[in-house]
Amino acid sequence: YDDLKGGIDDFIKGVPLDSTSSSLTLKDGIKLLEKALAQFQAGDDKTAAATMKKFITIWPTIEGDVSTTNPSLYTRVESETPVIMVKGKEKAYQDKLQALITDLSAIDTSASYNAFDAMLILLREGVEALLIVMALVTTLKAAKMRKGLKWVYGGAIAGVLASAVIAVILQVVFPAVTSGSNREIIEGGVGIFAVAMMILIGIWLHSKSSVKQCNDFMERQMKTVTATGSFVSMFALSFLAVFREGAETILFYVGIIPRITTANFLIGIASAIAVLVMIAVAMTKASHYIKPHRIFFILTWLIYALAFKMLGVSVHALQLTSMMSNHLISGFPTIDWAGIYPSWEVLIPQLIFIAIIAFVTVKQHGKK
Repeated sequence: YDDLKGGIDDFIKGVPLDSTSSSLTLKDGIKLLEKALAQFQAGDDKTAAATMKKFITIWPTIEGDVSTTNPSLYTRVESETPVIMVKGKEKAYQDKLQALITDLSAIDTSASYNAFDAMLILLREGVEALLIVMALVTTLKAAKMRKGLKWVYGGAIAGVLASAVIAVILQVVFPAVTSGSNREIIEGGVGIFAVAMMILIGIWLHSKSSVKQCNDFMERQMKTVTATGSFVSMFALSFLAVFREGAETILFYVGIIPRITTANFLIGIASAIAVLVMIAVAMTKASHYIKPHRIFFILTWLIYALAFKMLGVSVHALQLTSMMSNHLISGFPTIDWAGIYPSWEVLIPQLIFIAIIAFVTVKQHGKK
């Protein structure tokens, strides 16, 4: 509200807009953090919070140097800065801000990237999407519904193509800051929609996780209507899983290309693909030694676990772009790998998610 009121007042007064730089660097972000720290220490909490908000706004533009060289620091910045913005008047959070400034300042932004850096980007962004796609592929093979595989593979390919298109649009059409924020908004919005699809498919998988229900399903699975419906939903989830991570991966690569040799870049990509292929092969081989109803059971909970994390990460991404409010829970931990963040906006949807899964699980067990 304050931002909107200030914007309207400036417009009425004829105050010219500040031009947005398209060449923001990590050093620009560090200067904002240093400025915010000085303001917090001087007791000017409102101005300091506005400075922190400005940092959070440009963060998606400058995060590439941090995410590729120090993933753990990248996680700390994303999880701690929204909290510091609200609680920066407290000495403990000023110390955290100083620690972030020190660690970010230690990153050498002039250094070149190597093949390992290029490999890590694709692995970090691609493993989660691969797990979802392979869970769908394994499900179809276990259910002897191989004609549905083209739907899953088609969804993944469509996700890659859509990611490339969106990445180009964000890079060309929007200025740097807007491009980064839009990417976070897309990741958050698509992620929440994907969670809804994952709940539906998880419920469908869970209903096949007993021997009797699995055998009954095998007898019915040739019915066209049921099969086609399942395939469409699997196409959608495969597409969303890949699309959610794809644009961000491509934009990260755009950012590092000027500072990496072509050979290292290609070696990194090839290495990441090789690792992803090994994961896919391992999942496929392992499924051959597990009975179909057990496969459905395992994949059900894999889908649920990934959906729980994706829900938290997606809401957090929307909070980073101010698309969603951020009411902090004092003393609540941040567990980034599980998608748990200390705010009611993250926790309440995750609790509702758990309640839905618990209700469905109890109801389906009652039918066995």
